Amino acid sequence: MATPDRSGRRTWRFRLSETETLEVSTPRRATEKQVRRRGRFGLVVGALVATVVFAAVGSADTLNTNEFSTTDDLVYGGGAQTVTITKPSSGTSTFNVSYTLQAQGGDSGPTGPGGNCNVSSTNPATLSFTGLPSGVTVTGGNSWTACGTQGVTFTVASSVVAGTYDPINPSLSGGSGTYNYHQHADFKLVINAPSVAAPTVTKNAVGSPNHVSGASTYVTSGTQLGFTVSSSAALSACTISIDGPTTNDASFSCVIGSNSYTLGGKLTSPPDGSYLNSASATNAGGTGSDSFTVILDNTAPSISVTGYTDGAVFVKGVDTLPTVGCSTADDGTGSGLASQSGPAVKAGTGLNANGVGSVTYQCTATDNLGNSRTVESTYSVIYNWSGFFSPVENPTAWNSAKAGQSIPVKFSLGGDEGLNIFASGYPKISSIACPNGGVTPDPIEEYETITANSKLIYDALAGQYNYVWKTDKAWAGKCFRLDVKLDDNTTHSANFQFTK
Repeated sequence: MATPDRSGRRTWRFRLSETETLEVSTPRRATEKQVRRRGRFGLVVGALVATVVFAAVGSADTLNTNEFSTTDDLVYGGGAQTVTITKPSSGTSTFNVSYTLQAQGGDSGPTGPGGNCNVSSTNPATLSFTGLPSGVTVTGGNSWTACGTQGVTFTVASSVVAGTYDPINPSLSGGSGTYNYHQHADFKLVINAPSVAAPTVTKNAVGSPNHVSGASTYVTSGTQLGFTVSSSAALSACTISIDGPTTNDASFSCVIGSNSYTLGGKLTSPPDGSYLNSASATNAGGTGSDSFTVILDNTAPSISVTGYTDGAVFVKGVDTLPTVGCSTADDGTGSGLASQSGPAVKAGTGLNANGVGSVTYQCTATDNLGNSRTVESTYSVIYNWSGFFSPVENPTAWNSAKAGQSIPVKFSLGGDEGLNIFASGYPKISSIACPNGGVTPDPIEEYETITANSKLIYDALAGQYNYVWKTDKAWAGKCFRLDVKLDDNTTHSANFQFTK
């Protein structure tokens, strides 16, 4: 309907909706049909001029949420909305929320983006939020110049405290209009602690020495063992344990990174046998573990010299010398025999040119871990000594001789061994106590006529050696022991009491 004013113009009122009306002022001659034909918004056509007044008589334009992010759980629509985000362990992470400004009131046009809205392009509105925790900042959405959708980016720092923040309220300030932004625009923000993976625990490569046989790994007490622990977060617990034979166990703490140790360093005198090594590490994400078993072998193989008994004595020309060998024994619990050497004559030993003396043989065995054992055994070869011959009496008898005379000291070695049969410095005499009155020495009944220095001769016809011992007249009234040490390391002695 139209109402004329004093100037003669007509004012037309159209009801657009229950909350909005449209007033149009026209010349008096304009008809209602003309006005309605010219359009709902009073557009100017030809000489027709219309003035549009937008009256907000009910609810004004409304700000609604609309989520387009593919990484968050917020969905658009009515009612309370929730955004859940896991904060980073370091640095920052972001999530996006899109807001749509749409007309719902007095313009009688269609609602939603693209509908008619009274936001001014010259007087933009600013979107801000309350309820955000420290560590969350907002960018975007601060210049609303038209109805439609704008994205807002929330940046979450690692310093933010995890928890639920409810509600997060948006508000529009400035601009040309009022907005009922609380209707569907607020949301609940849930910030979770960083996602933490459980630690990984892996055994280290077994150090040297080691030996792998089938499923068994053999080590020594000095072999490096260990575990490597990896974790993106602090550990609440980390333990390495060793479970060995009987009570040979140990438990100790570990850290992120490589943890190396030896059985000998963690156990006191560990015996050979099987040892289970286990490691377990725990953080906020869970527990990781690993284990492995090794067999400790600190024992060298058993080995012996064969062919004779250590310390055996063989008589030259009487006994047959042994065939020497080496023998190893493996109890089956160790790493196994790797090598054997020998028999070999030990340096500094051996029979002399006459085929007498002492010889030491060595045998060596080494297992696959380098545990090595060398044994040695000695035998001696001596002359076929048959004692002193007349006129000298063998112990325990005493001989009585005249001082200054040359005494024939005769003996046999079972054959002619040459004249180089005495050990260096022999024969020699030592002063000893004379016998008491209960012992009667046997007198020497044969003397040599040689008056020069003592000398050794060999009587091939008799098959005897004769050492002519030149005595001293000054020995009268004294007693001496004559020691004849041969190059076979044997010593033979006779006791003498000298008279004038």
